[in-house]
Amino acid sequence: MSLRKRSQVRELLPPHPRRRSEAKRTDTKTLLRAANAHHQAGRLEQAAGRYRQVIEREPRNTAALFYLGRLLAQTGKLEESIRLLRRATMVDPSHARIHSSLASTLLHAGREEEALASVERAVELGPDDAEVLTAAARCLGRLWRFDEAIVTAQKAHALAPDDPTPAVTLGDLYRQRGDFARARTLLEPVVAALPGDRARRRDALRQLSLVLDHLGEYDRAFELFERCGREIAEGPDARRIDPSQLSRRIEGYRTVLALLARWSGAIYEPDARSPVFMVGFPRCGTTMTEQILAAHPDVITSGEQPIIHAVKQALTAMFGGTDDVPSCLARLERGQVVKLRSVYWQQARAMTGTEVGGRLFIDKLPLNIVELGLINVLFPETRVIVCLRDPRDVCLSCLMQEFWLNIAMVNFVSLERTAAFYAEVMAFWLDVRHMLTIRVLEVRYEDTVTDPQMRVRRMLEFFELDWDAGVLKFHERARQRHISTPSYQAVTEPIHRRAVGRWQHYREHFEPVLPHLRRFIEAFGYAT
Repeated sequence: MSLRKRSQVRELLPPHPRRRSEAKRTDTKTLLRAANAHHQAGRLEQAAGRYRQVIEREPRNTAALFYLGRLLAQTGKLEESIRLLRRATMVDPSHARIHSSLASTLLHAGREEEALASVERAVELGPDDAEVLTAAARCLGRLWRFDEAIVTAQKAHALAPDDPTPAVTLGDLYRQRGDFARARTLLEPVVAALPGDRARRRDALRQLSLVLDHLGEYDRAFELFERCGREIAEGPDARRIDPSQLSRRIEGYRTVLALLARWSGAIYEPDARSPVFMVGFPRCGTTMTEQILAAHPDVITSGEQPIIHAVKQALTAMFGGTDDVPSCLARLERGQVVKLRSVYWQQARAMTGTEVGGRLFIDKLPLNIVELGLINVLFPETRVIVCLRDPRDVCLSCLMQEFWLNIAMVNFVSLERTAAFYAEVMAFWLDVRHMLTIRVLEVRYEDTVTDPQMRVRRMLEFFELDWDAGVLKFHERARQRHISTPSYQAVTEPIHRRAVGRWQHYREHFEPVLPHLRRFIEAFGYAT
């Protein structure tokens, strides 16, 4: 829902509560207008604060509940978002757009059955609302109900033929079904007709660039990928992010890694099974590797939950709330490590909604590769898989995909910035891997897709798990799970090699960035 449409704000405002003064009502409306203005400008903390003030004054204010729920989903606070959106549906159970937003958030949280119920309720309440139908079509597509998704998107497009959002959604669904010509027919006019709407133009550019890549028009596809990146970089969400935060943390970790030997061999709970970790760089094959291992009956995987981030918050709270994680790490004592291990498991249970029991828990989050010093201290008995892939394919894939913006993903707005960020992260790995005292196995994506049985056996042996033939049919199981990463479609197919060497279609565009990547191409065994 566009926050710029004041009519929609008025539509969501609840009836005036009894015995409320005119002054208080005016103050509430003023707060709500201020909150929406902050939200539009990308000042999310200020917006959230204003929405919370409205809710404190009027707990049944549907607009504030709805908009704060949407904002929290945007910033990854899914469970709180779901709670607020559910409250909004109870205050106004007949409002279709609240149900559709709840469905999207539930889906992102991996709660597919609840998401489907909310989608169906939204469509029932808003059968002629193009925005509701568009959101429903996106959810249905992620739930693998493509026939329903396309029909729903077609209805939305028919209801609002001049609105680019239904057209882009329908084009994306056609692309996923392999109907590239029809997708192009829808998307080309949208890209041409959106000179002033950055967010909508960005979505259309990305979808059209993916279509052109499939059609073999690589130079124009690359041009649109880079145009899309510029739209993101110039937008308010990107401008409010300081990517140097991660750079400072990486350099801070370098200064304390020499202390790791102090924790080598430490034993905390000898009868407890430690989590294991899967790390790498985004788009390096971690999702495929996770889904393969998740098909083993003795394995549970995290699904990219920020468990270590919650542990870092608990760690810094121990030392006065500083954001300097490496300096806190240098001051840790054994008793504090024990507490942080407990925090880890509490967060793991809360975020995944499951009990591990005697199974192996794999914590998969690629950029935890920069947190391996912390992981080494907390879990000196752990084992880590580091996923690798040709750096050129990795960087191309990062440029092509859409990510939630944060201090890492904000770098994926051009091939130059992507390659520089890759070099920073993977240089850290090459420089510190010999200093770690935990056991590490490097796994190359290309080796796995070339000889999956041998490579998967090696991974299972590394984790001391017995062979199970079901792991090679992971794609059948993956369709029954919600996968929140951009690889969600690829990992529901049998293993293939289509993504190997994809960068070669863009060889000319890689010439300027090869100085960033050459060290890693050679170190990880790829031909130059």
